Amino acid sequence: MQKERVYIGLALFGLAGVCALAGWFWWLDLFGKLVLWFGAASFTWKGFQALLGKTGSPQARATARPAPPNLPGSTLQAPANPPSPQGPPGNPAPLSVSPDSLSARTDHGEVWEAVKSATNGTVRGMRRFWVVLGLLLLVPITLGLTIGGIVTLLSGDVPTAGLMCAAAGFLVWYCCGPLRRFWKTGEIEVTE
Repeated sequence: MQKERVYIGLALFGLAGVCALAGWFWWLDLFGKLVLWFGAASFTWKGFQALLGKTGSPQARATARPAPPNLPGSTLQAPANPPSPQGPPGNPAPLSVSPDSLSARTDHGEVWEAVKSATNGTVRGMRRFWVVLGLLLLVPITLGLTIGGIVTLLSGDVPTAGLMCAAAGFLVWYCCGPLRRFWKTGEIEVTE
């Protein structure tokens, strides 16, 4: 159980380092840097949660699975008295397997599934953070274009006012349409 948490935490810390290095050295625009730093912070937070065992670790999920029921008439029933393992002929004591030795084995498939789940959540959070940053930039520009278009129209310059209002309308459409769909990408819609 400890190994799985350490593996998940180290993988998430590695992804945080990749995001931080990409944001520091590689990405040029400010929005991209902010989104990558947000991703680095999110991966770091999830890595600490994994080390503390506060995420859905593979071991916790494995112990939470219910045992199959014994159905009457089923051929897959568990025996009422399971046979005890026998030791070697010279040793009359039965062999026993401690649960600690079984938990030392690491199932890497479940570890990678946990890392993949955390990565998907962080990428979705980074995408949403990018949308919020875009809205923080586009909404004031849209308001400025609308107010400027109205003031220009009242001053008598109709073509410039038309262009400003058309640009504001395009930005409203973009914020309500494509940017909104970008927010919802990756979600599963539940229909009732």
